[in-house]
Parts: sequence; structure tokens; C-alpha cells
Amino acid sequence: MEKLRSLLLDTGPAVAFLDGADPEHHWVTRELSAFSGQLHTTVAVVTEVMHFVAPRRGGPALFAEFLRSTKTVVHGCASPKEIGRTVALMEQYRDSRMDYADATLLVLAEQVSVFEILTLDRRGFSFFRTPGGRPLQIVRSVA
Repeated sequence: MEKLRSLLLDTGPAVAFLDGADPEHHWVTRELSAFSGQLHTTVAVVTEVMHFVAPRRGGPALFAEFLRSTKTVVHGCASPKEIGRTVALMEQYRDSRMDYADATLLVLAEQVSVFEILTLDRRGFSFFRTPGGRPLQIVRSVA
């Protein structure tokens, strides 16, 4: 039996998926429509997405439905130990504008052994490393 493919989900693709005017909307929609595996994200990413979609009428509800329909696993990454690891990453990459949500995804990558990420932040995630020093592979296509 083939192992189900898993991906980390960053903020940008989720927002682009919900916003038809976003320049990446069609690419993200095509990729997510073709993906049949498991998406993983963090509460910090959910918070960022909700911030961006809140001004749009029904935006938060659409995002909640997206999470439900895709069966995205949302991880807390908020224990004192996890927060310490995210803070250390933010300090390490402070000149590269790593935010808290980005850092939680790197911590999560090691926890769930998923090292592929669906992101629009190709510059940041091509440079960032997990706490253990492992790079993430940026998804160009789910096929």
C-alpha cells in the first residue's frame, strides 16, 4: 500500500485559494484540486489566514469550510517547549523576516516528519531550516 502524501500548508496558498483576484489563485486552486493527500498546518497559520480573509464577507466561514473539506490537520505548536523552538528560529532568521507562523511550520515539520511545503514564500522557505537543520522542499506541483 502506498503511503499517503503529506504537505505542510502555509498562509499564502490558503489565502490565494479563497481570493479569486489573487495572482496565485489559479495555480493554488489547480494544485489543491489535484492533491489527494494530507495537509498539515498550525494554529498560527490559521490565525494569519483568518486575519487576511476577515475583511471579506464570509471569508472566515469559507476558510473554515476549506479546512473541514480538505481534512487539514491543524496542530497547536504552542507548548512552552514548542514556543521556545519557534522563538529560537525567529532569532536565528531575524534578518530574513521569519514570522511566528513560519517558525511553527518548521517546528511542525520535524514533529510530523513532513518536509514538503505548499507556500508562496519561496524565498524564505528555500533558506529556512528546521530546528534540526533540515530544509523543506517547496512544492512546485502536487502531480
